[in-house]
Amino acid sequence: MDVKQATTYEEQVNKIIEHGFMVEDKENLANFLKISNYYRFSAYFLPFKNSNPYKVNINTIHMEVYLIWKLIYSIRNIIMINF
Repeated sequence: MDVKQATTYEEQVNKIIEHGFMVEDKENLANFLKISNYYRFSAYFLPFKNSNPYKVNINTIHMEVYLIWKLIYSIRNIIMINF
């Protein structure tokens, strides 16, 4: 079985750009990926995918995906505090 090589945060940012996302601040996205993780975050790309499974709809900004992630993360924390 082949093991995937680790990628740098810069490579992960570039991969997000290759998927078609508009990235306004690469450094900010790289810092976010340090606290999150690329593969967990990439699950939030799914609603933005088009017929090509490796590309997103035109003009999708990574901040839109981040805001969805942040909302779900906040809701999850509220729920966990109450249990």
